Amino acid sequence: MMRQFALAGHRPCIAGVPTAPLLLALLLLLPACAAKRSADPADASPPPRLLFADLPPTRPTTNPTPAQPSCDHWPNGDFFTLASADLVRECLEKGVDPRDPVNNAPAIFSAARTATDPAVIGLLTAAGADPNARLGEGRRGGGRPGYTSLHSAATNNPTPGIIVALLEAGADINARSNEGATPLHAAWGNPNPAVFRELLRSGADPLARDERGRVADPTSCLNWNTDVFNRLTSPSEFDQCVRLGEDVNTRDSDGNAPLHWAAATDRPTAVTTLLDAGADPNVQNNIGATPLHVGSTNQRADIVTLLLDAGAELNAGEGAWGTPLLHAISGRNGMSNRRFPWRPRGISEAAINVLVEAGANLNATDSAGTTPLMQSLNRRREGTLADLPMRLLSLGADPNSRDIQGRTPLLVAASTEGPAVIRALIEAGADPRALSNDGTSALHAAAVSGVPEAIPILADAGVDPNGLNDDGVVPLQLVVTPSESNRWWLPWGNEAAPSPTALRAAALLTAGANPNARNPEGDTPLHLSLWHRDTTLVRELVRAGANVNARNDKGETPLHLARAQGRRPTIRTLLRLGADPDARDNAGRLADPVCYWGPGGEVPAGAPAESVRGCLESGIPVDARDEDGATYLARMVSSRSCCADVANVVQVFVAAGADVNARDDAGRTPLHRAVTNPGRIRGWLLPVVISALLDAGADPNARDSEGSTPLHLAAGGAEASPLVSLLIEAGADLNGRNNAGETPLHIAFRSDAPATARTLLQYGADPAVPDGAGAVPDPAACDRWGTSTFFTFATADIVAGCIAAGADVRSMHGRGRLAVPLISVAAGSSRDPGAISVLLEAGADPHARDAFYQYTPLHHAARSGHPGVAVALLEAGADPNAWATGFNIDWGWGWTPLHLAARSNPDHGVVKALLEAGADFDARSGESYREGLTPLHYAGWNSNRGVAAALLDAGADINALSRGGRTPLHDAAGNASNPAVIELLIAAGADVHARDNNGDTPLHSAAWYNPHPQIVTALIAGGADVDARDPEGYAPSGRRANSRTPLFMAIRRDGVFSGGQPMPSRFNVPVVAALVRGGADLKQTDKYGQTPLHAVALVRPAAYPLLIRMGADPNVRDAYGKTPLDYAVESGSLEGLPEVRRLREAMRRSREP
Repeated sequence: MMRQFALAGHRPCIAGVPTAPLLLALLLLLPACAAKRSADPADASPPPRLLFADLPPTRPTTNPTPAQPSCDHWPNGDFFTLASADLVRECLEKGVDPRDPVNNAPAIFSAARTATDPAVIGLLTAAGADPNARLGEGRRGGGRPGYTSLHSAATNNPTPGIIVALLEAGADINARSNEGATPLHAAWGNPNPAVFRELLRSGADPLARDERGRVADPTSCLNWNTDVFNRLTSPSEFDQCVRLGEDVNTRDSDGNAPLHWAAATDRPTAVTTLLDAGADPNVQNNIGATPLHVGSTNQRADIVTLLLDAGAELNAGEGAWGTPLLHAISGRNGMSNRRFPWRPRGISEAAINVLVEAGANLNATDSAGTTPLMQSLNRRREGTLADLPMRLLSLGADPNSRDIQGRTPLLVAASTEGPAVIRALIEAGADPRALSNDGTSALHAAAVSGVPEAIPILADAGVDPNGLNDDGVVPLQLVVTPSESNRWWLPWGNEAAPSPTALRAAALLTAGANPNARNPEGDTPLHLSLWHRDTTLVRELVRAGANVNARNDKGETPLHLARAQGRRPTIRTLLRLGADPDARDNAGRLADPVCYWGPGGEVPAGAPAESVRGCLESGIPVDARDEDGATYLARMVSSRSCCADVANVVQVFVAAGADVNARDDAGRTPLHRAVTNPGRIRGWLLPVVISALLDAGADPNARDSEGSTPLHLAAGGAEASPLVSLLIEAGADLNGRNNAGETPLHIAFRSDAPATARTLLQYGADPAVPDGAGAVPDPAACDRWGTSTFFTFATADIVAGCIAAGADVRSMHGRGRLAVPLISVAAGSSRDPGAISVLLEAGADPHARDAFYQYTPLHHAARSGHPGVAVALLEAGADPNAWATGFNIDWGWGWTPLHLAARSNPDHGVVKALLEAGADFDARSGESYREGLTPLHYAGWNSNRGVAAALLDAGADINALSRGGRTPLHDAAGNASNPAVIELLIAAGADVHARDNNGDTPLHSAAWYNPHPQIVTALIAGGADVDARDPEGYAPSGRRANSRTPLFMAIRRDGVFSGGQPMPSRFNVPVVAALVRGGADLKQTDKYGQTPLHAVALVRPAAYPLLIRMGADPNVRDAYGKTPLDYAVESGSLEGLPEVRRLREAMRRSREP
């Protein structure tokens, strides 16, 4: 008789145990665990994560009842999930525009996806929503590129009535997506088959084919032998295709036969029909899986029984794909490349019972040598399957089988299982001393990810705790080395819980592990343990006999490594335990120097000039080079940590003797490296860095190994770069050639960087200089047709000549999803309205859309074009209120041309042209985090105050609120570079005290986002409260409480983002200074009792000397009893300050840091 699998659960004993300060306390834990294990059922097995199971939950596990929405929730993605038809009607009557985006797409897409009441669709379309609007390439908002709302409903909404409502509203039932799919194709994935049947009943073309050639009707016999056919056909439809002669043994491109699909979709009737019609029960697909493999992963026995009764081979796949029994345990169904094929199902107990009863080979392996027993050790087992390994052992599974890596079941179990399974394997005859092909023992495996209780069992069974694997590593070294199993361990709110690493280390030390064992690099466990989040490992290893001053092959002690890693608590612990701070490694580096910049590292991020000076004075070699030959200065100006207080820091380096023109191995100077680093240094900061280098004497005409000057490197940028002007004004040679014979102008032409080319020409670059091939590049030659450079320099006559020569006015610039119509390229580049008119007269479409952003030509003209170009497009019928409906990231989705012009075009004539053409000055953008922003919100980004003035003159609402409660002044404060824009908005009535949904005022936004101190100054001059914040415990209505003042926000730059702005800059010392000069209170404290000086010492060290000079008290204590100076001592960026150096030296010498 077939035996069933059953096992009671168990509870781990480790979680919640207080951290043991001594090794003894950790070791005493293990017998307690063993005693608890003995109280558990003898065959109990632990869950995968031993230490988490008993911890108290940190948050409620119940789900709150969803709040009923209001019209304020209209922009939310789940609005239509909960909204009634009456609420939608109410919102529309209140003036909500049904064409406005919801969840990154027109509102009708969200309704089509989630609404349950068909009346909602009727209300939206009656109010103007377009049921045939399409999604762009962004693939957000409900589907694939080119989807209509009917596609979205067919894909996602299980309510057939929504389909009916959309069709009644005029939705095209056979509309095609960009991939040729109709709504009937889209319905294949809908969980309710009634949806596709409603489409068929309503007249959907059943024979429409998409680009892949798939017929739309999922029940058509033309879809025979597909997943969708097997999922959606009724038994009679399935039988009919068999009767009509469909081949029951046909194969698809993956080798799957109809019997594979029937087994995969849990259809025993289909299996019976196919077998009766002659289907081969042993047919294999391309990866070797038979229908029995596929059926064995289902949670039912009848399909397995049907296949076995029909002659399916019980042990098919042995030595290759693996047997059906192996896959019943692994859950891999063998259906390649279809419907999440490699997502494993749960262990199929029903299939295991049938297969074992039928005599399946318990020791059959797959091509990797995995047996069913091994596979059971890799799977989560619950309920009646908890004792599966023991069950397999009792039936004859081999406890000493080996996979191709030489691993035995005991090796596998040691890394994943608890004492019960490990004991069972040993009692069944497993060899505890067996090693894998790379010399890994069971203790090595347990050291990496096993439960601590497994270690004494294995050691008692004879496994050597000091055995070496083939890499020369002992188990204790593996325990303390960071790995995926221990690197991210957190105590989940219970700081008293000891880490698995500490517990495993304690168990190994008890078992006799050598605390001074060395790996091939000479590192001891103490060297390797320094990454750990606390110092428990360090203390316990030393107490167990580890040599605190042991040296590795580089002569480094653990203190050397802790110093290099910046592990301050570990450094203090090592010093207390006797580490020698004056020990030197083989390269002569001190274990605990005054400052640590590393042999190939960078100047510590955020270091102020005073600290850099002190570090250089302490003996750091100013021109030390890394492996690429770069100096500290060169690395600093080309790293992501650049640059705090950069002008002063550069002067400190020069005063200390640094060569500002030192070359690395590629011949690059610091100026070369900074110029080529725009992706790593924020745009506003890079000109500051370049100016600092030039002021310090950097040579703008230095050439690297390729003959390129910094100007050559800057000339390839697509956008107009201030770097080009800076370098030219500093004396860069406009017509210098690199080794390829190219001038900067040649590079700008080649890179299709017309703005840079125009700047070079304005400064006097010679366009007649031939390139390396002897040719004089002509930016307006017809062979450059379609490029931005061509339309920047081509006149209307040139454009007409190229068209006459055969140029295509409907061509696309770029490829695939980034393709842009030629007319859009011209609209964003040309300064000649006549050229646009020529294109339009030749047949260019003024309504053409980008593939990705879904911009029209007018969007491009608005963003970067000329007023005359915008007028030419408007006169040709371009819609001034056209919405982009594609991409949804902050810099592209959901804007009208007026939004783009307001944000990006410094020529306010474009804004005026759009307004005169009827552009909606209060249109609400809908992209991502900035839903509901008007053009006036974006005008704050524009350096030209005339843009905001034009919108205000047209009637724009000065205090319009976005979805996040932000006014135009909030956005201007966060993004403006011109204080005149701030002054204009305040003079026009902007509320300088307005709070957004996060409780931020405009001054908070400036402090958080804006690197320009003049913006902070303008806001304070306009009446902003420099110390604005909500009182502790205050609960405002309709928004979050904000307990942070602008000064704390400028320093910490943490918490909730106020919108979708780019990440705030790291270094903003001038903004901090502007706030303090504006009256910010240096004695204010946060909820931790910390003053601004505490905060800068912790997270913004560049401002520490500044606040000291401005009167901040370095001796006031916070809620933790620490002063700002205490935190300064901890900061690697403040090591060179005289007061920090004195205190650290005293603490180091006293061994009481």
